Amino acid sequence: MHVSREGLLTLGGLSGYTWSTTFLSLRGDLPLLSVDLNKVINGKDASGENGKDALYVTEFLKGHGNEIVIEPKKSTGAVVRDIEVSSDLQGKDIFFTELWTSERTVVNGSHE
Repeated sequence: MHVSREGLLTLGGLSGYTWSTTFLSLRGDLPLLSVDLNKVINGKDASGENGKDALYVTEFLKGHGNEIVIEPKKSTGAVVRDIEVSSDLQGKDIFFTELWTSERTVVNGSHE
């Protein structure tokens, strides 16, 4: 899990923090985090609400497995199969992807 904290100043003049949580090992659509209202005491959400009327947790991006199938094909359209792989390893290849951000002022072909 990766957690980051950033200062927040709302249009209404409230200040506080926004916390972002990214799950690195859990995959798929996970249940929303929950807040123990007994621990929040008089903490307010970004709109100034507190207690049971407050919105302390929101989902930024709906979770999904982000899994793809890579199947190289022959000119006939048939999937290329490696016949040398033992059956307990077949289909167990792992491919990693990386998420990143950069300033929009960076001009290297990564932004439209």
